[in-house]
Amino acid sequence: MEKLYNKGFLSYPRTETTKFNPTINLRTIVNSLSHNVEYAEFAAKVANGEMWSGPRNGKLDDKAHPPIHPVKNANREQLEPQEYKIYDLLTRHFLATISKDAVGSETTIKATMGGELFTCQGIIVEQLNWLEIFTFEKWSDTVLPKFTEQQTFKPDKLGLTDSKTQAP
Repeated sequence: MEKLYNKGFLSYPRTETTKFNPTINLRTIVNSLSHNVEYAEFAAKVANGEMWSGPRNGKLDDKAHPPIHPVKNANREQLEPQEYKIYDLLTRHFLATISKDAVGSETTIKATMGGELFTCQGIIVEQLNWLEIFTFEKWSDTVLPKFTEQQTFKPDKLGLTDSKTQAP
């Protein structure tokens, strides 16, 4: 992070601040990120307001430095592989923090097959929003398809798994 800061790609990397000062033009940063092939499509949605929600401001502000964020676009070719991994994580996090909330609902699906009742619980993701860019985060281990009540479906596979209870 220090190297990325010294090269002018990141803000100051040592801060506990979680609140952006309103004087920082975040849209300018987003516009520069739209020139990166990895973020272009999502950054364009943020820039045009389709995905913009403004920054998620925390409570900590040391008044000296903003939260760690990209200050300009960097392409893979400009950085060492390890530097780009860090830049990519921080850039995706930055875009996620200014994007709309994901939308989903917890649901229970009950299905009867061969006279037996099967039940599963999970999440139906209706709008990915920030999850679209922050690919390091999953909302749930169990993402379910959207069904309507009384809908009939044909499973694509059935199977039994022999296993033992595992400690959390």
